[in-house]
Amino acid sequence: MEMIFRNFALNYLNCRKIQIANYFYSIGLPLEFYYYEALESTDKVLSEIIEMRSRKWKYPSNVLVKWGMNDLGIEWIEIPFKKLSDIKDVVYDLLGRSVPVFLWVTASEVKHNPNLDRNSKHSIMVTEYSEKDGLYKIQDIPFFSEVFYTFDDIERMCNGIPEQRRSLIYFAFSDESLDTGKLERKLKAYIQNYHDESRFFEYLKEIFLLRETTRSNLKEDFQYIDDALSIIAGSRYLFANALKKFEWNEVYYGMFMAISENVEKLKLMISIGLMRRKYDHEKIVEAIDKLKKMEHDAIFLLKSKLEKNDEELYQIISNLKTHPPNKPLLDKFNSTNMKIKWDESPDNVWVTSYEIYKDGEAIGMSRQLQFNIADIEPNRSYAISLKAIDVFGNRSEMSPVNHIVIDTSIDNNDFALYKGVFTSSDESMLRTGDNVVDGKHNTRWGSLHSEEVAWVYIDLGKEMNFSKVIINWEHAYAIKYKIQVSGNATMWTNIYANELGTGGVEEITGLAGHGRYIRILCEEKATAFGYSIWNLSVYA
Repeated sequence: MEMIFRNFALNYLNCRKIQIANYFYSIGLPLEFYYYEALESTDKVLSEIIEMRSRKWKYPSNVLVKWGMNDLGIEWIEIPFKKLSDIKDVVYDLLGRSVPVFLWVTASEVKHNPNLDRNSKHSIMVTEYSEKDGLYKIQDIPFFSEVFYTFDDIERMCNGIPEQRRSLIYFAFSDESLDTGKLERKLKAYIQNYHDESRFFEYLKEIFLLRETTRSNLKEDFQYIDDALSIIAGSRYLFANALKKFEWNEVYYGMFMAISENVEKLKLMISIGLMRRKYDHEKIVEAIDKLKKMEHDAIFLLKSKLEKNDEELYQIISNLKTHPPNKPLLDKFNSTNMKIKWDESPDNVWVTSYEIYKDGEAIGMSRQLQFNIADIEPNRSYAISLKAIDVFGNRSEMSPVNHIVIDTSIDNNDFALYKGVFTSSDESMLRTGDNVVDGKHNTRWGSLHSEEVAWVYIDLGKEMNFSKVIINWEHAYAIKYKIQVSGNATMWTNIYANELGTGGVEEITGLAGHGRYIRILCEEKATAFGYSIWNLSVYA
């Protein structure tokens, strides 16, 4: 399982660095300390990705570079070779001591993953050797955790790499305790010297200001823009975790996590526009300006901390006023649930979540501009309102109240439609659990690629009897899954099991289903990715 990002959309490191990080996490290294240099300037991203027309896996990131390993008490050991067989004894010895080795191989020779760019190189981590069957176990995170090859297979994969670049690396570890004080001094020096003129955001803004050429420019540049946004989002995510590890004020962590999330949102807005061939230019430009302001504020406060500790931060928090969001509106409903939606707060730069109120009582929180309210009685008026909450913990005043009445004369035979959905994980903000009950056939839920077992369950609103379930799988379906029911979303009872799933639309009938909650428990993947479902319907 990939343990550094988990969210595939944030992954900007190449396969070698992901594998190294995964290994370090698995042996308990506090790797977050090392992310003090993870913050990548958008100027550098523009230069390396956009101007050089390069992809993210070739980006020279600051994370997990050879010269920085010593700060964590790690020795990077590299052994060059002409043929892997020349150092077969070394491989055997290291694996015998449970020391994994890392090799560059030709992607076209990697039989277990045909989706790789066949003209590129790829990294593999060899973890074990089985004397019994003569096979070597390979981890190819983030895609595969267990693959087996013969030594000849691995050597053949290495042979496509230019001879002068063939090498094996492994790591040795110091027994000395980690000098976190030294690392924190390096963090402060990195912040002090950090400089970013936001040139990437200016470049991106110009594309959307020139409306008549937006589509043609994006057609040429989208893959590079998408990669650039992944680097910016992912690097801020890692940097936020470094600040948290150094136990700096949690507000700093929250700011950079908020920036990462907003970069993801911008990325999704552009992706959706590309798919629909129609862009909301005004909203995208607003999102870009918002990110520029967030970046400026966050760096300013970090640099101020070096001189005044947290005085500047507390002064800003005390003077900041968060305005309430607009009145919530009814979006979708059925006999037991209503989904509300709303527009962002007018000063939404640092707003990260919303608190939802029903009849004056707080009933939940949402980080999105929508919320599903359960346990609704038909033909009764509900007073629905909101408060905005910013990254500093400030709450706005209450929004205008909307008095909503559900009309039960409009209903649907699908018990699951528009009901509340809960998941083990969401692949991205575009592929959330709500998509399986939205009645659309072009939106889907996806679990994180790192999850081997994942689930999605629906709150039907009340105890119900049902006999038919329809699952519309995307290509990333479950070979093995169960349908389960529950009265409390804690204790689950199996009512159906399939160990030979084939994907597509699966209609399961003759079920003896009874309960308020229905869950699809996915236990075995059909692909290297997560699990993904277009629609999930439940009928009497």
